[in-house]
Amino acid sequence: MKAWVICYLLFCSTFFFWPQTQAKTFRFIAKMPLGTASHERIFLTGNQTELCHWKPNCIAMEKVDLNTFSADVELQDFQKLEYKVTRGSWDQEAADAFAQPYRNSFLIADQPLQILDISNWKDWGPRQIAKRLQIISGFKSKHLGRQVTLRILHPNKKHDHRQKQAKGKVKRKLKLPVIYAQDGQNLFDPWLSWNQNDWQVDRALELMAKSEDVYIVGIDSGPERMQEYEYSKRGNLYARFLIEELKPWIEKNFAVSPRREDNFLMGSSMGAVIAIETLWLHSDIFSKAAGLSISVFDQASPIDSLIENNFPAQPVSIYLDNGEIGEDFDFIRSVPLFAKTLKAKSPKSQIFQRSFPFFDHQESDWARRLTVPLGFLLALPRPTIAR
Repeated sequence: MKAWVICYLLFCSTFFFWPQTQAKTFRFIAKMPLGTASHERIFLTGNQTELCHWKPNCIAMEKVDLNTFSADVELQDFQKLEYKVTRGSWDQEAADAFAQPYRNSFLIADQPLQILDISNWKDWGPRQIAKRLQIISGFKSKHLGRQVTLRILHPNKKHDHRQKQAKGKVKRKLKLPVIYAQDGQNLFDPWLSWNQNDWQVDRALELMAKSEDVYIVGIDSGPERMQEYEYSKRGNLYARFLIEELKPWIEKNFAVSPRREDNFLMGSSMGAVIAIETLWLHSDIFSKAAGLSISVFDQASPIDSLIENNFPAQPVSIYLDNGEIGEDFDFIRSVPLFAKTLKAKSPKSQIFQRSFPFFDHQESDWARRLTVPLGFLLALPRPTIAR
């Protein structure tokens, strides 16, 4: 009898004093695909009680930045938590570029911040390639010593109608601005991108109601991308290719304006570096450039020497940005400092810099903010995102 009582007391003490898992609060960040309407309601759901056991419209998330939603959730049992994001139903769940729903995301217990990168929605269907995209393979460049693939996004048919309606005794074509964009293989087609996400340039222009107002010339990068995108290496040859070979050919074959005021450059990462360098040294030919997640660091780099030792012949307009997570974490300090350096060197130039707290160094994050740099290049205020 005494032995039974002792065992009973041991069992009770073990039950009542066994260490219990303490509740922990996690912040969930969901980054929306480009085109998600600003009034959309975004929901978090999952396999635990706090996440409604997969009810698709469980926890409403709050918009905290451009195409970025957040929800703070206190969880008791978070070791095996799985979760998803929807727009209120399973027909509207998060999906990849080809409209295939993502597998369940697993919570990482030692990370208080959980970030979900959403490329598409199931009900939107697969990402469609713009019909007005023209691909030109085998454009020969003597300066680069290779053939280059071009991806040219034409203005939509409204521009053709405007050409026919152009008044005057002499029949003329309306000349449009043109943006020369680096890493052309990543701009329009998710199948070509290394991570199956593209910039969605055509969709961004349509959201801005500017699809009839500009030509986009995407230039595929080659096997010597890192050398061609840095002026101190082969970047000077790449700039000569742009100015002496590609630009004259584009102006001869398409209704684009040759004026510097209508000629712009754009790129990301090292593509941003060559865009800014080319603008800085050839401001008589180009007037604006946009550099997304530009690869400048705290330590001195060749672009710093180029900026320090040269002045733009005419004032220029430059857009710079950076994320604050992943690879872009390295640019939190360096990009704003680089923007200040540009402004100090050329006070009459317009330098704009912006940071995006939850964005990384990748195509999907460049796509979801693309209306901002495009608006800068096309002299527009940032539009309200609406599908």
